[in-house]
Amino acid sequence: MRALLDIYRLRHGVKISSLRLFFYMLFGYAAYVFSAESFNFLPVPIIINAAIILCGLFYASALNDYYDFLLLKEKNGISDFLVHTNTAYKYPFLLIWGPWIVCLALFFMLSAYQVTITSLILLWVTFLLSFLYCAPPIRLKERRVFNIIVPPIGLFFLFFEGFVLFAHPTRFGWSFAVIVFVFAWYLEFLHIVDDAQQKNEVKRMGLPTGMFGLRIVAGIGIFVSLVISFFYPIFLISVGAWGARLFAVSKIKPEEIIRGRLSVLHPLWSLWDFGLYALLGFFRLYTEFL
Repeated sequence: MRALLDIYRLRHGVKISSLRLFFYMLFGYAAYVFSAESFNFLPVPIIINAAIILCGLFYASALNDYYDFLLLKEKNGISDFLVHTNTAYKYPFLLIWGPWIVCLALFFMLSAYQVTITSLILLWVTFLLSFLYCAPPIRLKERRVFNIIVPPIGLFFLFFEGFVLFAHPTRFGWSFAVIVFVFAWYLEFLHIVDDAQQKNEVKRMGLPTGMFGLRIVAGIGIFVSLVISFFYPIFLISVGAWGARLFAVSKIKPEEIIRGRLSVLHPLWSLWDFGLYALLGFFRLYTEFL
């Protein structure tokens, strides 16, 4: 059981947890409720969609870690399992593709409900991106430019899929999505700086360049949030949060980012703005159905 938790990144460790990525979809739905003029609450398709995303993350985590082990000799959850079971270098078909098969069955169930075509397309796009990113011969994570732009786009798609599950965004909603898109790039530069200091990771950018890019993105976050706040003052909260992130990355040493990425309570994250928006969304959902 512990081996499966490591393979699918359900235990806290050196890899970013699948559950942390799963919350982007849940946050997307909360943002939809928060920003929509009116909203739908249909528990069954929400649960099916959440199960698809979670199984998809299991698939992507196992596939990525298998090829990182095979090609880079990286030590991770799936490498430990293969070594301890004396099956090193054999392709663990069921461990990788089992979750995908579950996703496929759930997808057909989801398509029977009143969900947007956009959300269904995004599910397929995210699966395709995760495969192309880590699997040879394409393996985008080792190709310049693509290995920088694909991860934040994929992360944003997780959020946006939940955001557009039942309806397309309002103008206020699009403003919210722009801020989340910038945040996805911020997280990616944290990842780039982390990878630049790891022995068995693909170096997508030099450490000084990565730190510079991280600070630039944090500054862009302040600017974008400030512009949007002229139209929707509630986004002044995001101006403050981006200010805290910029302060954190301006003072931090690169080696501290490795530890900081593993804890969402670290000042690098400063998630209190998104946390507040999510609480407002779920509070609206609660009051609507009292």
